[in-house]
Amino acid sequence: MRKLKHSKALSLVEVMVAVFVTSIVAIVVITLLNTGNRTFFQVSKTSDLQNESNLLFSMIERDLARSGFVHPLRGDIDNTENCQEIIAPEVAINIVSGTEVSSCFDRPGFEDEKVLRYKITYRQGPIDGVAASDSNTLYKRVERTNDCNIIITQLNMQDVMGRALTEEEIAITHGWQPVSDNIGTINFSYPTIGGEVNDHILDVHILFQTRGTPVYSLPFRKRVYLKNTSVDSNSGLCDNTCPNQKYIFLRVYMLGVS
Repeated sequence: MRKLKHSKALSLVEVMVAVFVTSIVAIVVITLLNTGNRTFFQVSKTSDLQNESNLLFSMIERDLARSGFVHPLRGDIDNTENCQEIIAPEVAINIVSGTEVSSCFDRPGFEDEKVLRYKITYRQGPIDGVAASDSNTLYKRVERTNDCNIIITQLNMQDVMGRALTEEEIAITHGWQPVSDNIGTINFSYPTIGGEVNDHILDVHILFQTRGTPVYSLPFRKRVYLKNTSVDSNSGLCDNTCPNQKYIFLRVYMLGVS
């Protein structure tokens, strides 16, 4: 009668070594997976912040760089409705605080012969009177004005303008609206160049941070050149010597100046 061979069982030490090695392999795999996920998340969020910063800075630069612009149609002496005072440098661009700045400029209306003046303000929250506003959001406001100080609204339009606001003016103007909720900090300032403050240049510093994960943040800076604020006589109340006429060479021709 043949004897049955019995297989030898694993010892306790061998089992413990196998479990230990398996655990090490599992830990390494999970660590690599988590590191890869974090790297992918960080790269993805950083890319999102980069794209958002490009869009936001383009919008801010467009609004602030136009500060002080007075449209040539202001010089049309045949259209008295367009006649307004020049935009003084101190109201063309105004740093209310390090986190708030306003810009005032002209833009042509939908009608070819009409010019409208607007005041645009950027401000980091929170904002009084705006429900649920928070400190990580940048807000924008667009207001209608003629002198960059008195704001024209539906309530005072008859006193200021003698007419109702047009559909165009109502469509363009709005109260505080969020433009980015990824703002860690923001600062508007004039740079110091050669030991002197240059108020024809505006530096915009923004620290962007990801939503819900502020540990991922990126600092960005944009330098905006205020090319219109230095022009202090580009227009005025329309008269026969208005320097910014609609027909720019008409007065010179009429005076016989070659």
